[in-house]
Amino acid sequence: MKPAKIFAASVKMVYRDRIALFWAMAFPLMFVALFGLFSMGMTGNNLGKLAYIDAAGDGLSAHFKQAVSDAGVFTLTEDYTDPEEAKEAMRNNKINFVLVVEKAQDGEGGTAVFPDITLYTDVKNQNINAAAISFFDSLKQQFYAATMIAQIDYVLGLDIDPQAKQFYSGLKKALQSASQPISHQEGGKNPVTYFDMVFVGLICMGIMNYAVTGFAINLATMREQKILKRLLTTPLPIRRFMLGEVLAYLALAFAQLGIMLAVGVGMFGARIYAGWWFLFLLVFLGALLFLSLGFFLAAFARTANAAAGMANGIAIPLMFLGGVFFPLEVLPGPFYQVVRFLPLAPMIQSMRSVCLEGDPVSSQLPRLLIMLVWLVVVAALGLVFFRFGEE
Repeated sequence: MKPAKIFAASVKMVYRDRIALFWAMAFPLMFVALFGLFSMGMTGNNLGKLAYIDAAGDGLSAHFKQAVSDAGVFTLTEDYTDPEEAKEAMRNNKINFVLVVEKAQDGEGGTAVFPDITLYTDVKNQNINAAAISFFDSLKQQFYAATMIAQIDYVLGLDIDPQAKQFYSGLKKALQSASQPISHQEGGKNPVTYFDMVFVGLICMGIMNYAVTGFAINLATMREQKILKRLLTTPLPIRRFMLGEVLAYLALAFAQLGIMLAVGVGMFGARIYAGWWFLFLLVFLGALLFLSLGFFLAAFARTANAAAGMANGIAIPLMFLGGVFFPLEVLPGPFYQVVRFLPLAPMIQSMRSVCLEGDPVSSQLPRLLIMLVWLVVVAALGLVFFRFGEE
């Protein structure tokens, strides 16, 4: 039988396996859609809806409210006047935050004191609560500095001792410097978003899931049904048959990549900044690596159900320890030094470095070497333990 016919037959067999197709297409696309929808709902710097309750009603609280509004960090609403009612609305997901501004007692000599502010947060919004608290801390410090500077200007306008005037002038400069926000710029070459990071991880996860799970189940099924055993009695060399199977899975891996790029980039705005050829190279190398892993697992699975359990038992931990949903660099040092050598980790890290951050391909050679070592070792072990005629 010609290699082209073997390849075409293998593609048809893969296409007819609906469970394998689910792991190849629907499963990773479901994650892309979920993360894409969340990223669309959190565009810009807006942290959500804030109920602003002004119980002070003085000039300082009015200026503070205007500053909150001008910042554009929150969508302000004044629909609530009772803090308890507002907090109940927050618990029911109608609003995200409640800010209560109360008048503080005047200081000694009638000096204006900044209003007392209390920010109420929802435990369900842990991902944005810290940002909201930091914003109001910074804003209060800026208002406090502005109030002190205004009082110093008043003192400097009086006829005071030159040494005292020099002291207050220095204090004013220090307050002005301290009230300025720090300069912030992205350290990378490209404006990479969290969704961009996750999308690259999901591409690698999809390739891994399908290659490991689909190939292991397929081989275990054919051996369970004695298809592989019968092939040994035909003129068709078993090596040629296996090559056709591998090529069919590789073809579907690239089809899977194309669909994920169409959905992630076309529908949800994920970005790939550079290294398109490197992206396809990594998918090719990663698919070979995880097909080898699926081949190795099928050597020990006597049934398709056993293969599915073993494959999922490997793929799911790799999904989390490979850094699909977060950069591995946030892990503690010793733990990171271990997990970065797992099969999925170098694939994701290389793809993020080159395709998102624009790093040169040459800098990824150590990670590519890790993938090649895994490929050679796992494929060799699979050839040692796999038995085509074993029942």
